[in-house]
Amino acid sequence: MKTFKVILWLIVATAVVIGCGKKQSFRPTQQLQLTQLPISAAQLSDDGALTLLLIEDHLLQVWDNSTQEIIKQIEGSKFNLYFRAAFIAPSKRSILSVSDQQLTIWQLYSDELTTFALPQRDSYISVTKVIWSSDENLIMLGYNDGSAQLLNLKQQSLSQLALHESSITELIFSRDLSVVYSASLDGHAKKVDIASKQMLFDYALPHRITSLALSQAEDKLFVSDALADQHIISAENGDNLTSLDYIQRFKFFREATFVADDKYLLTSSSKAHMSLWQVSSGEEIISWPIAQLSLGSTVYDLQLSNSNVLTTISSDGVLERWDLQQILFDW
Repeated sequence: MKTFKVILWLIVATAVVIGCGKKQSFRPTQQLQLTQLPISAAQLSDDGALTLLLIEDHLLQVWDNSTQEIIKQIEGSKFNLYFRAAFIAPSKRSILSVSDQQLTIWQLYSDELTTFALPQRDSYISVTKVIWSSDENLIMLGYNDGSAQLLNLKQQSLSQLALHESSITELIFSRDLSVVYSASLDGHAKKVDIASKQMLFDYALPHRITSLALSQAEDKLFVSDALADQHIISAENGDNLTSLDYIQRFKFFREATFVADDKYLLTSSSKAHMSLWQVSSGEEIISWPIAQLSLGSTVYDLQLSNSNVLTTISSDGVLERWDLQQILFDW
């Protein structure tokens, strides 16, 4: 397949620092469109080197972001599969896809694949979130009925957890894989012990939760609902620590990550803006737009490298890189 290598020379608007009136021009260091096909979901590898695109429900593409070439393409129709979700392995050696009745692990650099049958469920129940543990042994699937399934690849076992009353929007494993943090459209964020399935805390907000992020030290959680509640809470017990401070009537966020030893929080809006916040005060430091090729442009995923280079992939298939060094060391 001939790949798209369209470099987007778009003018990025000057970002405005909220609160102090300081203005700073902030442009991406790289900007390109991977595809013009309609994207249902996208994920970056942990280092931002690869992009996984789910195109409608029948095509998976894995792109090498350096060469801007497709290194793997899977046409679901050839396997009688319609994809609900997909995920890049932490090692970048494989990807997984989830269909209604089957989970498949595809090797990136060979034709080898492994399949796992999923229990038959009612037709209205579908996967809304998937995560893969850092050791690539555990895979957790979240569903639109609030349940989750945990697949242990070593033990070849599948267990179920009743986490929420509505669609699961976020799942995060702790580093030691003893705990999972979850969030849902039911307005709850929870911490659950994986072995015992015991709930360790239940943090409730008035509206559906759209974003959840665990700090690098694993002592804080960022929780955002879809209206006006955005809080940083203790990851130990769910106590409130800080709330985000902004002048608009409401905001909500899709993606978030803690940066610079948890001094700052990076968020993507429901539309086409990125923001950087000071964790200690909740103050918004700077906000800037991504490239917008359509009315509904938004960030599907973001990753931050050890050298503070931010990579984003949008709903338009636009990959952008941003050097955050110039911001982080000004504050």
